[in-house]
Amino acid sequence: MNRKTCCGLVILATLLFLPMEPTAFAQSQIGNLERGKVIFEENCMECHGRTGDGRGPVGYFLAVQPADLLSVETRKKPDSELYTIIRDGTLFDEMHGWEKILSDQDIHDVVRYIRTLAPPLPQ
Repeated sequence: MNRKTCCGLVILATLLFLPMEPTAFAQSQIGNLERGKVIFEENCMECHGRTGDGRGPVGYFLAVQPADLLSVETRKKPDSELYTIIRDGTLFDEMHGWEKILSDQDIHDVVRYIRTLAPPLPQ
């Protein structure tokens, strides 16, 4: 076996046996977790529920149910998308923008906290 083939096999074997990070799932490292929890409880919990499952006491009365923050769909969204949704709100449902109420840092803190609500990621 020549050197080029041998190197290629070593690289391939390395790639196959490296522990794979679940890159499809975003995890926030920006923001203050404790502040995010407080802000979530004061502003988000009524609609999204204490656990983030979208079943808050006010959520039942909305025309469109609040997002389940534990869902794989939400967990796949990058922090930047969650940040934008919180800041600007969304069309066609009752998630209003929070930019006039929460600071940029507050929103980063909430995103960080939301990331802790979901169960452990599959390996």
